[in-house]
Amino acid sequence: ALGVGTANTASNVLDDYEEGTWTPTFTSGGNTLSFSGGSETYKYTKIGNVCTIIFNIANCTTSGTAATGDNRITLPFTSTSGGRQPTSIISYFSSGGLRYTGADVLMGEVGSSAAFIQLQEWVDSTGYRNISSAPSTGSGTYFWFSLTYLTA
Repeated sequence: ALGVGTANTASNVLDDYEEGTWTPTFTSGGNTLSFSGGSETYKYTKIGNVCTIIFNIANCTTSGTAATGDNRITLPFTSTSGGRQPTSIISYFSSGGLRYTGADVLMGEVGSSAAFIQLQEWVDSTGYRNISSAPSTGSGTYFWFSLTYLTA
């Protein structure tokens, strides 16, 4: 730890801090979904190899063809290799817009050396799986989460 009178050496100097916004791509079964109206906030803070993101869609209209299977959201930085990183529970407003109905809980996973979050369903009787039921689209989409992951 640095203290009074301690020299700054390369191993303990913070020299990589960045914050900003990015434009994620949201795909469902390989189809790109788009959002309009309402508000969208996509922020990140990267300190060294740790990146925290805020993803927030509020009262938007979702358009595009939603599908089963891979549902992905691109990240501002590629993740580190060596293992998967789970996200927090993903929150969404269940009475309109982008709505997932095939699971008890929606979560995500950042794979090894991945540039995206893979959305996953949690079903109490079977565990995690890819999206099994095509989500609905339309107006009134509320979809938000935060995530901290290790970058390459």
